Amino acid sequence: MDLLFPSLVNSFVQAISYGLYIATFSHCLRWLLYDNESWKGRNKLNWPMLTISILVFLLGTAGLGTSFRMTLALHQSDDLLYNTFNTVNSALEYTTFQIVDAVLIYRCWVVYNYSWRVICLPGLFWIAGVILSSYDIYLYSVALNTYDPEAIDKLALLTLHIWNGFFACNIAVNIYATCTIIYRILRVMRISTANTSGWRLSQTCRIVAESGALYTFSTIVNLIATVLLAQDDRFNYFQSAADPLNFSMAGIAFNLILIRVGQQRAARNPVPDSAPSSDANISAIRFRHESTKATESQNPSTLHSKAEC
Repeated sequence: MDLLFPSLVNSFVQAISYGLYIATFSHCLRWLLYDNESWKGRNKLNWPMLTISILVFLLGTAGLGTSFRMTLALHQSDDLLYNTFNTVNSALEYTTFQIVDAVLIYRCWVVYNYSWRVICLPGLFWIAGVILSSYDIYLYSVALNTYDPEAIDKLALLTLHIWNGFFACNIAVNIYATCTIIYRILRVMRISTANTSGWRLSQTCRIVAESGALYTFSTIVNLIATVLLAQDDRFNYFQSAADPLNFSMAGIAFNLILIRVGQQRAARNPVPDSAPSSDANISAIRFRHESTKATESQNPSTLHSKAEC
């Protein structure tokens, strides 16, 4: 099947979704770098989240560039160059997905008061994803040095099956981590009598649910497209549109959490962030163990802030 037109679809969709991502990224930087109600630089930056945000931006930008270069290589009938950039593009996508999933698992770990038991299952899925993605990149590299058309077709089909396994692990991590975080928040809401605390927790729950649903839904669509493509080449256009959309949605969902948390912080604490605040943020909420007395849990101070999301 001619790959030029599916590649054009891929580049077109990725360019549009990248534009949406850039809009969220620039807004995200505003809340990471500046005070709540002004353009004055923040005295204390959240370096981990800022670094990850920039890293995801660089990966997404490189992914867009390689997508365009793949299309150009097909137009020039340079199969070797196309396969080379396809390998690089796949590595960029895998890395982005793994970073975003790792941050989500970290949030789950912090919310459950650094309980390793809670993140064992998503951690195993994440490790499985690393193994599958590494093996897939290895197969791409093998295909670059393979000149037998039949062997290349077998490798291509095998990589599609590996994609399916990776996406299944990705979906499992997202559903598990998102649901466990929401469950923890809802449990605290039931024993919280403070109106401000209840409102804050409900907003936090909404942020996690919206972002998790956005990312998970795009991954499910991509998984369906990849499964269909393995059965019939006619679904190549569908997969070519679903894949770049999923790639960008990983970064968009990540940025949306940071944006919404920044807006929530400004709404409840309009003073400059140089002033100390005891409020908790989503990426570093630590709930007391369930054995904590109800009287302690009713106080918003039972949510300890370690670092902003």
